[in-house]
Formats: sequence, structure tokens, C-alpha cells
Amino acid sequence: AFPDDTIKIWDVSDFHCEKTMLGGGQNFAVNGLAAMRHGVAAGGSSEITRLYSVDDSAVLRSWDVETGTCISSTPGHELGIKGVVARNGEVITSSLDMTVKLWDPLSL
Repeated sequence: AFPDDTIKIWDVSDFHCEKTMLGGGQNFAVNGLAAMRHGVAAGGSSEITRLYSVDDSAVLRSWDVETGTCISSTPGHELGIKGVVARNGEVITSSLDMTVKLWDPLSL
């Protein structure tokens, strides 16, 4: 990823960029992304999807995919975060500080 601190959501039917989300403003390249469904939106209209991003700022960010806004920025490591996985109702991050952390997505 280019170190411009952005995440882009693309429409695969015609390959145009639908959204550009700006990270923490520190111009770090995004090191990892993971997505998780969180349930049904009010009124049952659609599923709520969260995107999680990590970078060298040592912060785990949670994004609302529909609006493109950052919901939370959670510091949790001493050094840059290099990996993120979201599955089975948990978010897992790994860092250059030699730790792996398990997160409850409802607390992010």
C-alpha cells in the first residue's frame, strides 16, 4: 500500500472508487485490513459491516463501511501493527512488539 494513510472501497463491477477513508493523519501505509459483519441495521435493512485497519502507528482502527467513517481508534501495541484478522466474533492483531492481542469487536 502507498503510504498515503487512505483506504479505498472499490466497486468491482466497473472498478471505480466508491469511497476513500482517511486514517489517523500520520501518513502510514495500511499494513492490514479485515472485515466482520456485526448484525442487522435498524429496521432490518442491511447487515452492518465493520472494517478493521492496522498500520505502523500501533493503533487498531474500526470503520463503518457504509458511511466511510472511523468509529474508533484503539491504541494497543507498543510498536507498529503488522497483521489483523477478524473471525468467529473476535479481532486479532499482531505487532512488531512481539505480541498478539485478542479484541472484542463490541468494545472497539
